[in-house]
Amino acid sequence: MDKYTVDFNEIENHFKDKERIKLADVEGQIEKVAFGVVRFNDNVKTGLWEIVDGEDGNKYIAAMYDTDQKPTTGEWSVESDKLNKSATIFYKNTPITSLAFNELGISLEDVPSFNKALPERLATNKELVSKMLSDLPTEYKSKIVNLYPELVQK
Repeated sequence: MDKYTVDFNEIENHFKDKERIKLADVEGQIEKVAFGVVRFNDNVKTGLWEIVDGEDGNKYIAAMYDTDQKPTTGEWSVESDKLNKSATIFYKNTPITSLAFNELGISLEDVPSFNKALPERLATNKELVSKMLSDLPTEYKSKIVNLYPELVQK
């Protein structure tokens, strides 16, 4: 595909596949995770949701990830976005950081292997966890370490 050509079918599929729920209908059932990102308190509807403006003027939450593709190992998990452009790393269902696959040199074919292998590596490699935490903004890192002091290498 020419770099100036937009694949509107892929964009349409991306938006069509998202489940949307009116924000006002679920406000008491969700908690804020990050800027414009929420999750359900009771984990009935797993995964992350983003707050979006609807065409009708209402706010909605739209599913961000395919929760059936979420590999987990112990407390660590990885979720790729629907277009397999990036992955979010979670510890005990708390988002820690996101990684762009193109910056890591990971091809589309390698994404499933990466998503499966990374939680295993994080569960067994404290040095990798330390390096990941050191890349976080200071304020966010402090919050994560306060929530999960076991992540700090002693």
